[in-house]
Amino acid sequence: MTSPAIEVLLVARRIANHAKDEGVLSGKRQTRVTCDHLGAVLADSVLQAGLNYTTVVRPRVLDILRTYPSCHTISSLISIIQDGGRVHS
Repeated sequence: MTSPAIEVLLVARRIANHAKDEGVLSGKRQTRVTCDHLGAVLADSVLQAGLNYTTVVRPRVLDILRTYPSCHTISSLISIIQDGGRVHS
């Protein structure tokens, strides 16, 4: 039986090996697409668990982006929630 500390080190080593295999140490950096729309980012992260991304999550996130195009801050998100999701013109 191994100690919990050794188990943690073994798991950390597996993670490090995976990162190395994925090219983390290669020096090449891939740029990722980012989104500064807080509502869409939160919906994307919450809906991913157990749902099909292409048919469920992505369409909902795109709908949020279209319906609430200026929801970039926590205060704007809170305002939308307090207003029951109504869009202000």
